[in-house]
Amino acid sequence: MPWVKRGINRHLPSVLWQPCPAIPSTLSHMPADAIIVDLGAGGRQLAPHAIGVDFLRFPHTRVQSDIHRLPFLTSSIDAVFCTGTLEHVRDPDQAMTEIVRVLRPGGIVHLEVPFMQPYHADPEDYWRWTLSGLRLFAQRRGFEEIRAGSHLRHTAAMNALVVAYCQSWFRNRYIRKGIDVLLSYVLYPFKYLDVLAREDGEDMPSAVYFVGRKRERSGNGLVTAPARIARRDRSHPRVS
Repeated sequence: MPWVKRGINRHLPSVLWQPCPAIPSTLSHMPADAIIVDLGAGGRQLAPHAIGVDFLRFPHTRVQSDIHRLPFLTSSIDAVFCTGTLEHVRDPDQAMTEIVRVLRPGGIVHLEVPFMQPYHADPEDYWRWTLSGLRLFAQRRGFEEIRAGSHLRHTAAMNALVVAYCQSWFRNRYIRKGIDVLLSYVLYPFKYLDVLAREDGEDMPSAVYFVGRKRERSGNGLVTAPARIARRDRSHPRVS
């Protein structure tokens, strides 16, 4: 997914805004030598040492791979970020199976997915999650919740839906882009109302997130992994 804006989009004010971005908080709790994988990176450099993975080749893509079959060995990664990606994946269940496989016991997963968002193909757009649905989706795969909520909230949802509604009346791409430009300037101030919205509100957030820890097994069953990822040889990720 291309995270870097191109062309005229670089100069347009965004109608979306994150009052409390979730990614920096998760990164701040990562050990300095943690092996971090960013799935669907799309040219984004999440952190200086993060490994960008994407199906397509972008400037910062270090591993070109299908998310359904990652080229990392089992239990070789400390943290996996997957944001704005799972809605475009044909089989999110298989993608999560791969995330669980490559994470070390005690490893961290950071997921961000859409709820109240217009259709946005890249190259397709298949899925949406409520906050409760995302929690269930992750917990069923053995992740213990660290925190969860909405990072794009109510006004962000309304802004994007208004733009998409107005564009839906026209097929001409120049008219649609003109609507995008006009409404970007009209609507962007309203996004700051989201500072008043509850992070745990489930009514109509634009997008929701889940941060969890992979449980580890002992002879007595499932045991919560320690808060800090166990230190191992992290000189480089093991790739199959």
